[in-house]
Amino acid sequence: YVELVPGLGETLVAAASRGVPYRLVCDKRSGAVTTLALASISQALWPAAAGGTVWQIVDYSQAWLSHDPEARRRLGNRLASIAARVEAAAQRPQDIEGVVAGEDIWLVQSRPQQGLRDSDAR
Repeated sequence: YVELVPGLGETLVAAASRGVPYRLVCDKRSGAVTTLALASISQALWPAAAGGTVWQIVDYSQAWLSHDPEARRRLGNRLASIAARVEAAAQRPQDIEGVVAGEDIWLVQSRPQQGLRDSDAR
């Protein structure tokens, strides 16, 4: 399960703007990617040119994730592959945070997924 927002991750965690993030289900085994929601968060936090950050209105007509289902599928496949590798190394499901910048994907942190039964965590 993936949630993505434009701008910095603070846009998602602060819940300062109304709306929903992009939501994808990416099957690590089959490679199937299902779009559950297209983002509708009206403002995103971005790095400011002079330093610090600034809230800006999001123009989803310019957001490739909004209008390119094949790009969403490719990104979902890449994210599922990364998640599978991280979970294999950690030997349990993980809650992973990262950054997508152009073609680059940066893993920011990973921690054990909470709320799972012991049988689900293996």
